[in-house]
Amino acid sequence: MDDLCYDVRDRMEQQGRRSSQAGVSLANALRVFVVGYFRQAATERGHARAGHGRGRPFIATPFDLVPITSDS
Repeated sequence: MDDLCYDVRDRMEQQGRRSSQAGVSLANALRVFVVGYFRQAATERGHARAGHGRGRPFIATPFDLVPITSDS
């Protein structure tokens, strides 16, 4: 559980969602993550996309980091 909390907090910081600025607490962020994770896992396609067993739990959740692409 500690690892999940640290990971979600890191994602919040990477996305610029600091709790004091955005009004998002770690507890609320964890709720959003858990709901998003299980919604994605509710189907076979979602189960595969969620990356179960591959160590990538943030895929297709609000904490998924979209790769930055160059405009050039």
